[in-house]
Amino acid sequence: MKDTIWVLIIPALVSPWNMFLMRNFFKSIDESLAESAKIDGANDIYILFRIILPISMPAIATVGLFYALAFWNKWFEAMLYISKEDLWPLQYLIMRIMSNTQFASELSSKVSLPNYVVPTLTTRLATTVVTIGPIIFLYPFLQKYFVKGLMVGAVKG
Repeated sequence: MKDTIWVLIIPALVSPWNMFLMRNFFKSIDESLAESAKIDGANDIYILFRIILPISMPAIATVGLFYALAFWNKWFEAMLYISKEDLWPLQYLIMRIMSNTQFASELSSKVSLPNYVVPTLTTRLATTVVTIGPIIFLYPFLQKYFVKGLMVGAVKG
C-alpha cells in the first residue's frame, strides 16, 4: 500500500474508542421503541432507518467529527509511507513548510544578510488559519446534532 492514499485511510477505519462510544449509545436506547414498532408491523430494516438512526444522529455526528479530526491531522503516516508529492495531505505540506521556515530562520541567523528577515511568525499564523479554518466551518453544521443530543437527555416526560 506504499505510495497510495489507502495507507492513510484503511488503518484508521476502525477506532476502538469510537466503537465503544457507539456501542454504549446504542445500548442506552430503550428497547421498547423497537418492540412497539414490531407490534405495529415494522421489519428490522424499517426500525433501523426510521427509528434508531434518527435517534442516533447526535452520536453519529460526534463520531463523524472525531473521524474528521483524526483524518485532518494525519501527517506522520504520510511522512512514513507516501513519497509521491501529489499524494501528500495538506497537513504534511504544512508541516514541511514550517520545518523549512525554521531551517531558513536558523540559516539566516548564521549568515549575515542585510535587511533579510525570515517571516516565521507570519508563516506560522497563516498555516494556523489554514489548519483550523475547515474545522471551524464544519462545526456549525454539526452543532445542531450536539445540542439536540444534550436536549434529548435533559427532557423527562
